Amino acid sequence: MAAILLGMLLASCSPGAEDLRGPQPTPPQHLLSETSGALSTTNSAGRSGSFLIPEHNAGQALPVLLGFHATGGDGAGFISAFSELAREQGFAIAAPDSRISPTGEFTWEVGTEPNEVTPDYLHALNCLNELEEEHELNIELSAVLAAGYSGGASSAPYLASSEGQFTAFAILHGGVFPGGLGALRPRGWLSTGEQDNLRSPDHMRGHLESLTNLGFTDLELQIFAGGHGLGSTELTALVQWWLRPDDSTAQR
Repeated sequence: MAAILLGMLLASCSPGAEDLRGPQPTPPQHLLSETSGALSTTNSAGRSGSFLIPEHNAGQALPVLLGFHATGGDGAGFISAFSELAREQGFAIAAPDSRISPTGEFTWEVGTEPNEVTPDYLHALNCLNELEEEHELNIELSAVLAAGYSGGASSAPYLASSEGQFTAFAILHGGVFPGGLGALRPRGWLSTGEQDNLRSPDHMRGHLESLTNLGFTDLELQIFAGGHGLGSTELTALVQWWLRPDDSTAQR
């Protein structure tokens, strides 16, 4: 009897004994619903911005896009262009509203001198901070993009070259003010439409050359069918470029 009991004990302690029970269930993850709406941070014009955080697991780190709308627009309009992709690809968006220019337009003030910090610069960072602090977003530090469209495009390299949390910037149908750029050199995207009369392909090639001359080495210029508007093909290509796995980041 003692020999039988000893054999049973040894069998229960053997490496294969646990396998007989089959795979053990993993604890269920808590799924957080999508949240979106107006940001509480305001600028000197009393404007704020908008945000979107897609459905995700609690504690999951998400890539973040800080977006700058075109002249005359607002953050809500910028988010509407990217909202479907944000849900599909799992990234959050903070889109500040610009101030009002002396001529009455909703547009951005970008620095033109070294180390110049404008009120729009600070407001954009406050909107990004609100996403993290008030909405408790866990930001994926390897995937933080500053992207601007048309009159908002120059704000993207302005912030991304000066603030270390940005890993990339995107200039969509817009330009650059080289004098206000910072010392950092994140990777960058430039794009426009073949028939864009405001930001022609040659215009964008000129900005690409300016950035290259300033030491930016990881740049991509893409030309798409169409004019000054943003199409789904262009936006999808941008997001794929931004979230692509590479040698310096872990696979998503």
